[in-house]
Amino acid sequence: MEHTTVPVMLIGIIIFISIVIRDMVKKRRFVKRLLYYCFILYVSVVAQLTLGAILFPPAEDPFIQVQLEPFYFVKEWSTYTNYESWSFYNNARLTFYNFLLLMPGGFFLAFLFKVKRWKGAFLLFGASLTIETLQLILSYSGLIRTRGFNTDDLIMNTAGGLIVFLIFKAIRGRKIKKTIKTEHRIN
Repeated sequence: MEHTTVPVMLIGIIIFISIVIRDMVKKRRFVKRLLYYCFILYVSVVAQLTLGAILFPPAEDPFIQVQLEPFYFVKEWSTYTNYESWSFYNNARLTFYNFLLLMPGGFFLAFLFKVKRWKGAFLLFGASLTIETLQLILSYSGLIRTRGFNTDDLIMNTAGGLIVFLIFKAIRGRKIKKTIKTEHRIN
């Protein structure tokens, strides 16, 4: 059966256009507005990368994958005898990409939304859990091509985002302390 696909990013683009129109009416600060637009674009790209396209009609024999063992990729890497093989390269590449996936999210949480440390960690973990859960549910229902739930993806997504979040949170905190000290000296 022939499937028609609709890119998930199309939904993000529609939301993005409606927010731009709303912001043109409300006259918001340019820098904050630009960061917000970049955040929406980032979320759309993440949705596209992790979910792909929605299938119409849904696949009749969906296939799902579930990997619940933490750090399974390390165990898997230890089984390779040829570290120059395509299989090892692909496995390492996907692990690295999962590490990079939520890094921009960590930046946006620190600068745009200015959340506290514990809340940032929770939001990054929640975003990764949502991605993995959506992949599982939508794959099972046949609405997207084979994806699944992978604990290693959850760990790597959260770790990458959390590292960037903590770095930018510290930079932002330093800037605020420096500003306070400068103002205190002036007074």
